[in-house]
Amino acid sequence: MLSNTTDVRSFQYYAAGAWRDAAGGQVFSVHEPYTGQVYAEVAACGPDDARLAVQAAAEAFPAWSDTTPWRTRPLLPQGRRDRQEAPDRNRRDTRARNR
Repeated sequence: MLSNTTDVRSFQYYAAGAWRDAAGGQVFSVHEPYTGQVYAEVAACGPDDARLAVQAAAEAFPAWSDTTPWRTRPLLPQGRRDRQEAPDRNRRDTRARNR
């Protein structure tokens, strides 16, 4: 049985070491394809947000590029696991919502 109620999840973007709302406070809606209902609201980043992210990346690059592979290696598997698990989490969330 499908439920007509969904919890709308909110997502920020990550830049300069922190999770942030878009500078203008704007969001865009993500619709669940099966029901058409809004599933999430995501920060709608604009030029100011992009500048902040690019500036933070440029500032972090020298230290990161000087870091040996032996020091960066332990950091990378967690990111890979997060990306690999994301589709499974999304499928579980969708099935739970549609019960």
